[in-house]
Amino acid sequence: MNRQQTRRLRTMDDTRTPRDTLTEDLRKATKQGIEDGEHLIIGMDANEDVRTGKLTKMLREQGLHNAILSKHPHIGSVMTCERTEKDLPIDAIMTTFDTNDRIQAGYLAFDEGTLGDHRTLWMDIPFELIFWNNPPHIQGVDAIPVAVKDPRVRGAYNKRVMKAYIKYRILDRARHVKQAQNRENSIAQIKPPIDALIAVTTQICKEAAVKIRKLKVGKVPWSPTLQAVRDSQKLWALVIQRRERKKVSRSLLKRTMKKCHMISIENISLEQAKENRKVAHAAYLKEVRKAPDTRKKYQESLAKVLAEENDTKKLSELKNLRQRENKGIKQGESDK
Repeated sequence: MNRQQTRRLRTMDDTRTPRDTLTEDLRKATKQGIEDGEHLIIGMDANEDVRTGKLTKMLREQGLHNAILSKHPHIGSVMTCERTEKDLPIDAIMTTFDTNDRIQAGYLAFDEGTLGDHRTLWMDIPFELIFWNNPPHIQGVDAIPVAVKDPRVRGAYNKRVMKAYIKYRILDRARHVKQAQNRENSIAQIKPPIDALIAVTTQICKEAAVKIRKLKVGKVPWSPTLQAVRDSQKLWALVIQRRERKKVSRSLLKRTMKKCHMISIENISLEQAKENRKVAHAAYLKEVRKAPDTRKKYQESLAKVLAEENDTKKLSELKNLRQRENKGIKQGESDK
């Protein structure tokens, strides 16, 4: 690669080395960015000691500093690449940000983070320092316990979210906000539509989660078959209440009918509903006795779907599913 770049420079009558060319181009770019009032963050594999190298020296002359070594000067000799012969840091995050108490930075171990023979470097900067805006805090939200491990549930969730995004023109609204930022509108003009966008997308995600299957944690091992007979019991209990002229939520009844693939209940009398409830209860008791085996079959079908999605083996996915379930059961017992 170095030879190819050298040949390219020679065709342009440029006698500099590729490294010198990169250094000079980067110097011009950083100088322009600083003159434009921008904060800069440059992550680099310098292939030289970032404490004394030419590239680092040039960036320091432009007003940048090593975020990690400025924050932790005592780790200056930590090796960042396993292939280097000496204990030298050759990777760095150079920035114009002042590493005060609000900014954190550091190294991960060689076997953590991004795969490779280099350490992963990281830098954590608060939103308000980068964007001059502190968005609503995302912690403390009452998240719906969705069964995100099931690809089928994730697919249903994503489908509902995208449908709502189209209905409320979320992408168009986000595009308008981006255009306002590009026009360099003031924060006072940009912040209200951003806050409104965050609020509506958060509500969309919550409503989508409510509509799909939640995590099932109970005494009887859960499976779709068990849920079906439970829904049937619930349906006939609601029908009985309605025939007895008791107050029943119309939307709850419609949702339960849909789950049970029931089109209409208009021609069903109170006696028929009571008889159907007995049949549903008997089916539930029968299913409870088979619940452990049915749960195993459901886990096997889920493991197959996960294996196909992740390009792994069905047995390994099945093992992971059962380990997580056993861990949850033990945790629940310890909480009692």
